[in-house]
This record gives sequence, C-alpha cells and structure tokens, in this order.
Amino acid sequence: MRLKGRHWFFLWLLLFLGTALAIATRQSKGLATARRLSVLQERRIELEGKRTELLRQIGTLTSRDVLVPRMERAGMHLPSESENILISLDSLVAGAGRGR
Repeated sequence: MRLKGRHWFFLWLLLFLGTALAIATRQSKGLATARRLSVLQERRIELEGKRTELLRQIGTLTSRDVLVPRMERAGMHLPSESENILISLDSLVAGAGRGR
C-alpha cells in the first residue's frame, strides 16, 4: 500500500504537533523548576541572614562584658590563676577509663 500525498501531510503534521507539544511541556516544567529554585534561593539567603544574626547574638551574650556582671550578681567571682583548671579532651578520655 502506497501512502498518498495527503497521508504524508497528516503524518508530518502529527509528527510536528507531537514534537511541539513535547517542547512546550518541557519548557513549562523548566519554568516551574526555575521559579521553585528562585524561591529556594531567596529562602536560603533569608536563613543565612538569620544564622548570622543568631551567631552575633551568641557572641554578644557569651562575652565577658555580659557574663561577668551576671556572674557577680549571682554571688560568684572571677577565678584567680590558681583557681583556673584547664580540662582537655585527652584528660577526660583518660579519666573515663579509671572510673570503671
């Protein structure tokens, strides 16, 4: 069976329309993904700003300027050099084995 001219025309037309539909679908999914990525990037920038602010607050609240007055109000004093004991991780690990 031989295909006539109009059959070829409709075959090529269907092929063209199918390709155009596939391209349009791909483009719309790409645009939706780009919008979602933009929203996520804005959210990331917002969260990074919040993280920076929280780190600044932690730094402020753990500074000597804030902690020493609170400590003195609680009846504590700054330790002298003889009262300072430096504890390292190695001494903690070594001490853990002795207690058992």
